[in-house]
Amino acid sequence: MKTTQPGAILIVEDDPNDVFLDKAVLASLALLHPLHAVGNGEEMIAYLEGQGIYRERSAYPYPTLILLDLKMPGMDGFHAIQWLQSHPEHAVPFVILSTKGAWPWTGRAKEFGARNFLQKPIHAGDFLTMAKSLGLPLAYQDTPSALRSE
Repeated sequence: MKTTQPGAILIVEDDPNDVFLDKAVLASLALLHPLHAVGNGEEMIAYLEGQGIYRERSAYPYPTLILLDLKMPGMDGFHAIQWLQSHPEHAVPFVILSTKGAWPWTGRAKEFGARNFLQKPIHAGDFLTMAKSLGLPLAYQDTPSALRSE
């Protein structure tokens, strides 16, 4: 059954403080997309495959975008990227979340297919610029000023 609800933005991040800040910034943009977070790659896979608590797609819609941290316990971001590449049925655009000191790791992530990078904590302007440059199909309650044509 097709739904008109926009896909979720899935934050894959183990630090609850970063999740809180990321959700606050994204909520400030008046996105129509539900915001969900999981703590590692294993939970990302369960979400994508609709396993366990993520089975109910009305509560956990399939993501339009994944914001992916690289350093996490369990399945880290690099292994999550490899899993995504080996499962083309889950071809969701993903953007790497990285701290400033971890920028050398982002080159490796780009080789694995990362679409772009955002420095943690994310900033609204950076997110909007990234979304626009990648042509991501995001829906807003009102068009943010950074996306309006002059």
